Amino acid sequence: LSLDPSARLSPIEYLERLSPSSKAKTKSDTKADKSSSSTAPMPSCFQAALYPFMLRLRTEILSPDARIALVACHYESILKAAVGVEDDWGGAYFARVLGPTLSRIES
Repeated sequence: LSLDPSARLSPIEYLERLSPSSKAKTKSDTKADKSSSSTAPMPSCFQAALYPFMLRLRTEILSPDARIALVACHYESILKAAVGVEDDWGGAYFARVLGPTLSRIES
């Protein structure tokens, strides 16, 4: 990151630069960068699932209650994408709390 805001990249540019699928290296790479492990600091689930979800949550959903409902509605898919775990009990709980209407709208 740069102290000068005009010299900073956009969030999506940082995401692309730090994601595991990023193959392009910039001129600012140092010897330390090249000698470090080959894994990127940004997990692949972030670009594939979490970033698009958070972008939607931030730009489309305005009320706090609607944001909570959206996260609850997508709980199972978020958990699966982030840590690879399935939580049938949690998914059933949120489906029961949200009701069939919201679950059907978001599916």
